[in-house]
Amino acid sequence: DLKSWMQRSGLQITLPKNMDIHLDCGSLGSAHLEGFSSEIEVNTNVGGIKLKDVTGPITAHTSTGAVDVVFKNVNQSSPISLSSSTGVVDVSLPTNTKADLELRTTMGTVYTDFDLQMPREDGMRVVGNNRKVVSKLNGGGVKIVLRSSTGNVYLRKQ
Repeated sequence: DLKSWMQRSGLQITLPKNMDIHLDCGSLGSAHLEGFSSEIEVNTNVGGIKLKDVTGPITAHTSTGAVDVVFKNVNQSSPISLSSSTGVVDVSLPTNTKADLELRTTMGTVYTDFDLQMPREDGMRVVGNNRKVVSKLNGGGVKIVLRSSTGNVYLRKQ
């Protein structure tokens, strides 16, 4: 019945940490995954995505909600794509991560505490509102794409 469905607080499942995960939360659902050293794919329409102590590769998208990911380390085998249509994308990477970065927002701002080489045009650097950053981290490596349409994008050192 609808009343018991609405009173549910979630479903908790324990799985082996090296098991590949594909999770579709449907229209109303959030995802929280912790400690996986495998491939993760998560989709939700209305709800946030929280991933902690993961290695990837990861593909995660929410239409309405935040994407918050803390990497234990970053698997270099396949690209990582994290996106939200109407929420922030907040990612923490180990400082020694090698990556080719694409950080993008349409109506927000990109923030990072990594020392990224910013693109230049005619010898001049961008000093205004950065909405797109394409750069290499520690010489380059796996492709990491972080996108939000209306929220900010945060790339943090951990």
